[in-house]
Amino acid sequence: MKVVAANVAVALVGLVLLELVFGSWLWGASYGRLNLPRNVERVFDVGKLYPADGPVVYTRDGNGLRGAYPSLEEIEVLVLGGSTTNELYVGDGHTWVDVLRHKLAEAGRPAVVVNAGVDGQSTLGHIYNFEVWFPNLKGLKPKVVLAYVGINDMNVAKGTQAKFDAMLAEGEGRRWWQYVENHSALVRVFEIWKGMAVAREARVVHGTGDPYAGAAWARYEGGVPAEDDALRQELADYRVRLLELARRIGAWGAKAIFITQPLNGYRMKNEVLYGRVQENGAVDVAPYFRLMAFNRVTMDVCGELGLTCFDLGRELEMGEGDFYDYVHTTVQGSGKVGGYVGDALLPYLIDSSR
Repeated sequence: MKVVAANVAVALVGLVLLELVFGSWLWGASYGRLNLPRNVERVFDVGKLYPADGPVVYTRDGNGLRGAYPSLEEIEVLVLGGSTTNELYVGDGHTWVDVLRHKLAEAGRPAVVVNAGVDGQSTLGHIYNFEVWFPNLKGLKPKVVLAYVGINDMNVAKGTQAKFDAMLAEGEGRRWWQYVENHSALVRVFEIWKGMAVAREARVVHGTGDPYAGAAWARYEGGVPAEDDALRQELADYRVRLLELARRIGAWGAKAIFITQPLNGYRMKNEVLYGRVQENGAVDVAPYFRLMAFNRVTMDVCGELGLTCFDLGRELEMGEGDFYDYVHTTVQGSGKVGGYVGDALLPYLIDSSR
């Protein structure tokens, strides 16, 4: 028993030393209880969401970033956004951020573009990143920060975004375990091993399908609905958040570029608005006007601050097969978004290099 006890004691001391040396309990990056996917590799069968040749691979590195880069110091363009930027069910190499990167390279202006999208984040979460995430990424000093914003901010007033923007797991117990995960070397090794083991279990955990598949669309002949007091307050609050986000990006020494978003609740054809025909014959365009109100504020702030911004939500025509649910794009839709942003960003990067 003495021998066993001695061996156990030696093993425990060894584990403690390993944790102190290789973990981040005392030094190194500290993510606290931040619920940020890191060292992740997952494989999903997306065949029920949109046509695909096979399972797609989703990876994020130890810094929580998606996409390859030589070093943090060499990242030129960092992209912020929610799930429409993270693109959980669009495989590596096919997200709109990947398409943007390929577009720039093909045009003769290659740039290291990295995806920092986090599911559920609104501008509140993007601002919070500068306090709890980015300070851990030593050497990260992008020249340009693209912020693909608008959709999640439409839900901030409902309170449904809070847990995503704070990047905290649900439940106090889960949050404390997240703290251990973020600091423990042994748990990190186990999580990487577990991720490799389950990576081949191709599965989809959310995504309800395109709610507009097979819908009948009709031209909208009415006017612009009046904004009520509640919406005006939401827009005023959104404006304040955009101003703060732009300030944070500028203080980082980077140029902020905001990009407005589209939605799978309307169709634009040759600048003519079409809505889904309801059972009573009415043409539903409510999603369009609510989103456009937020997008208008985005572009107004850009004008006020003299920023270069891209009104993708108004200018890019999305159609059938571009979304697999209410907001998330398929590979086809991501190709359109990435191509648009690449065409818009290219002249800016060329001018900034002179």
